[in-house]
Amino acid sequence: MAQFIEKQLQITQSSTLRQTYTYYQTVDMGGLVRELQRDFQPLNTINVNDTSSNGILGDLNDLRNLNTLEEPSNPFRAIFAVAKLSEGWDVLNLYDIVRIGEQPITSTQTNSEAQLIGRGARYNPFVYEEATSFTRRFDHSTPELQILESLHYHTINDKKYIDNLTKSFEAMQLQVEDDKDFDILTTTVKESFKRSDVYQYGKLYYNDVEDVPESEYNGLAKYGVPVAELPSVNIETATLEATAFDAQNVAGMNETRLVKIDESLVKKAMARNPFFRFSTMKKYMPTLNSISEFMYEAQWLGQIKEIQATVSKGSDAVLSRETQLLVVEKYLAYIQRMLIMNYKRQRGTNKFIGLPIKDAVQDFQKRVPVNYSDAGVHELIQTYDYKKAPWFVYNEAIVDKLERSLIELIQGYIEELQNKYKDVYLIRSDERNTKLKLHEFVGDVSHYAGFLPDFVLYLANELYIYQVYIEPKGNHLLNKDQWKEDLLTSISPENVDVIGENDQLKLYGVKFYVSGDRRKVRDSINEFILNKEEKS
Repeated sequence: MAQFIEKQLQITQSSTLRQTYTYYQTVDMGGLVRELQRDFQPLNTINVNDTSSNGILGDLNDLRNLNTLEEPSNPFRAIFAVAKLSEGWDVLNLYDIVRIGEQPITSTQTNSEAQLIGRGARYNPFVYEEATSFTRRFDHSTPELQILESLHYHTINDKKYIDNLTKSFEAMQLQVEDDKDFDILTTTVKESFKRSDVYQYGKLYYNDVEDVPESEYNGLAKYGVPVAELPSVNIETATLEATAFDAQNVAGMNETRLVKIDESLVKKAMARNPFFRFSTMKKYMPTLNSISEFMYEAQWLGQIKEIQATVSKGSDAVLSRETQLLVVEKYLAYIQRMLIMNYKRQRGTNKFIGLPIKDAVQDFQKRVPVNYSDAGVHELIQTYDYKKAPWFVYNEAIVDKLERSLIELIQGYIEELQNKYKDVYLIRSDERNTKLKLHEFVGDVSHYAGFLPDFVLYLANELYIYQVYIEPKGNHLLNKDQWKEDLLTSISPENVDVIGENDQLKLYGVKFYVSGDRRKVRDSINEFILNKEEKS
């Protein structure tokens, strides 16, 4: 076995298998074999190829086991299923999908399989370093950690099938990549910048966060559930429709049906989900007084009168009672996830804190796949030489084309800025510095994760220090990320309190930078920086 692993390590083109074989070389082979035999014995597998009309929902024991795979006490390691991921499985930690079968497959079928892969490619909402996160955490970490957030899809090397599947991914705007080696792009901080006072004594700023008081969790809207809107559930993929993959519904494949919500449907759906026992609900909804309040009051389920169900073309005009129950169950499963994700979260405040620039701006590397299989959707990230541009703090810019065009926009009037300011620097954010994330702090906060703007423009003279947060954004993300633009434009000296600083420091955020500067980022910077000083 050791010889086999050594040979495979030499010939494999898979970065994941290379990590695996390298690890296997460090462990006892006999112990490894016994561990694999123990983990994948028949008792640790589930077969859900049931052909009954209820699918896996007909066996509540299997349903419970499938929906608790993340619990340490759950022993199951392999699940055999035929199209069952779409039927009641709220999977949180699926890491490998293996397609078994060599029959010809149509583009319509690969659309369905691509949706299944998108269903499985979920972020891991588990505790790491005493914190729970619902976004990817290891993209810029070591390969050993990055593999924890990777989902692998295994299939035979059928060129036509792979081509069809790739087209389905592109229609969904789902980023995928071959499991091959990555390029490691490296950039270093300019020595001239390291010698500057800005690097030695300057700071970059982010806003502090506070716990959301329990008294404010007084309705589903406070957990990010849009109770005033018609909810939409896809009963093929078992996911709530969201803006992330709006492009995935290929024209002609799906239809919609309205399901009217009544008391018996809600009661039965709640009874089939252990989460909706009052003792459990109370842990996440501290202001809730009873199950009746949850079902009937407007701030909870009371406003939800109908659910729009996305179904396969040709479905019955009126869905069966069993299917209506499935729709309600999927919607309640979505509410369950939102309650768990958004309870005991922290929201932003208007108090901004400084992080020393010499701690924030350091040499860094970025892993970039050698080839994107969906190059038509995602911009190619490259390294651009900026050694002769003293105002760009790194020797190289590791950016995509849209980000590069923003740098060129700033470069286009750098002389004008340098005539007014002693210090002019454009700082490309290092994505490892999660401390510098900004969080919503104005109005009714509904997004808690925060985000890190890609660029900070730093300007300073004898009178003022200006820092402007700038975020390039592709057109396909403008609606989805509108809350980020709202957050940016809420940052101004009138709205923020910078701890430990005087009125000399001015913080601003501008609208998204889009291709062609259609949102007039340059004009906004001029208004904030150039014109205001002339007026003063």
